[in-house]
Amino acid sequence: MIKDSEFDIVAIKGKVVERKDTSYLCLRCGICCSKYQALLTRVEEQQIADGLTIGRDEFLDRYTDHRWGGTESFLLRHQDGACVFLSHVENSPMTYCSINPFKPSDCREYSPDPCKPECQEGLRIQGTPTM
Repeated sequence: MIKDSEFDIVAIKGKVVERKDTSYLCLRCGICCSKYQALLTRVEEQQIADGLTIGRDEFLDRYTDHRWGGTESFLLRHQDGACVFLSHVENSPMTYCSINPFKPSDCREYSPDPCKPECQEGLRIQGTPTM
């Protein structure tokens, strides 16, 4: 049995059997932003357009995935393998969201977790041992 006090996880033969603490700080590795596309509502699409001080049509044209057929919801476009709004911290493996103050609920509500494959990948990138 292994107890990792940093994540407050108990594991037996590499399998998590208990998780006491559900809070986990984001590593800002950007892996989730490369694996998933955020879904936007019409209200969120307008809030982001307003935050960027551009019109709705320009926002839809430049920043949403045109393959998505929705008219009441939209997907943020990926560029260079990740969300178009993901930016990299210079000389660092860390990233940040360039629309953080008005990012969509999909992104705000995402819960990082050391048990999620994308967070495991982020831990490896940052050189932190994983289970």
